[in-house]
Amino acid sequence: MSAVLKKSGMPHQNGNENIGPRPNLPKAVNYLNQNYGTTLPHFLTVRGDQQDAGGASFGNLSHYKLDRFFEHPVPYDFDFSENSTQILRAYQDFKTGTTQKYNDWEGTDMVTNHHAFTIEGPTPQPIIARFKTAHNATIQTRLVTPGQVNVGYVEFKDPWLRIEGDPKYYDPPYGYRNLGMDGAELEPYEDLPLELFTASSFKGVFLDQDPNETPAYYSVRAPETQDTYLPQSGRTHRFHFWKWDALPPTAADFQNANAVQTPVVFKNPNGIVRANYKGTQVGTNYRSNGQKKFLNCLGKLFSVYEDANTIWPESSEDNGLTWNLRNNAQPLGPAGAQCPSLSTEAGALLITYQENASTIKVVSYDDYDQEIVEVASLSVSNPEEARLYPSSDFRGGAILTGWERAEWSSAESEGTGLPLILISEPPIVIMYGP
Repeated sequence: MSAVLKKSGMPHQNGNENIGPRPNLPKAVNYLNQNYGTTLPHFLTVRGDQQDAGGASFGNLSHYKLDRFFEHPVPYDFDFSENSTQILRAYQDFKTGTTQKYNDWEGTDMVTNHHAFTIEGPTPQPIIARFKTAHNATIQTRLVTPGQVNVGYVEFKDPWLRIEGDPKYYDPPYGYRNLGMDGAELEPYEDLPLELFTASSFKGVFLDQDPNETPAYYSVRAPETQDTYLPQSGRTHRFHFWKWDALPPTAADFQNANAVQTPVVFKNPNGIVRANYKGTQVGTNYRSNGQKKFLNCLGKLFSVYEDANTIWPESSEDNGLTWNLRNNAQPLGPAGAQCPSLSTEAGALLITYQENASTIKVVSYDDYDQEIVEVASLSVSNPEEARLYPSSDFRGGAILTGWERAEWSSAESEGTGLPLILISEPPIVIMYGP
């Protein structure tokens, strides 16, 4: 047995000196088990490797034993006892001359580096650390009007981030490592823009880490509101989160671009990810042209206007001291919607707007507080793609809608030359002028 101990790399019974491992130990232990009935742990050969983005082996893979990591040039055949737990670590910096860094362990859902592996027989799978190229990326905040950027803060989750000296990343006795999907959290960053560069502590970001396809991915989160002083108005405005987008648009994908928190997939190098905010009472077009843009109803103020190439409804319950975006802080209508107007009667608020060159939409709030419901969609002939400035009003239980210049595309004239169209209950009367 003394000879076995010497071959094992285990400490002497009568001393503290460690004896290095011998390559014939697994064979010796298996021989004893087979021929002398011993029950020493059965050894299995496990191939260890570290591969770059092209699948080529490079560098060393480290194995923790005898209170420290030992490096082994790859590929390397380890002899591990069956059902044991072994700690392995891939190289924790870039492959020399590249921006390739550790990405994952092939065949596992965990991306921590170092990592604990359970050795299972009869034929264990190879343990392969895979590297992948990292790229620069940036995260910003943006106030869509007046266009100011990098206001407030954003949060970012990076499963591969490892910061030497930060106790959060220290895993005794093995040292510092990244936290992986289970350990990493969304962290706030106020120093904007957040530069996820290869020269920063983030060491860049991986492309195409899709949560639907890969076990590890990045996430972002933005606060729902941020209060910001604007010198243009001389007062503080409340800005509501609107959406995530990217520059260029192909630089990133989002699982849910309208949610304050969402996984983000970086698609192109050097892309910019933006948290866009829309401010209350901050717009680019309040021109009325005879339309109602403000209403005072049942102690509440309502406003509707154009900004960021679409339409925004707002309300105030303190006589205009503070305003809040309606429709869950999302715009009303698609990009290009314009010319909104307001009308109200008996607890119903109508918003009429031009959705595109040939469509007028009429929508309502029930009791001013419910989700927006479409009342009518009116098709018009507008070959000049003019601004139509539509408006609606309540008349005897019906809704009267009018607009400028265009023609109703499918109506027959009656008596006065104005078409009478029954859309739903109550009937909607559409009129147009010269």
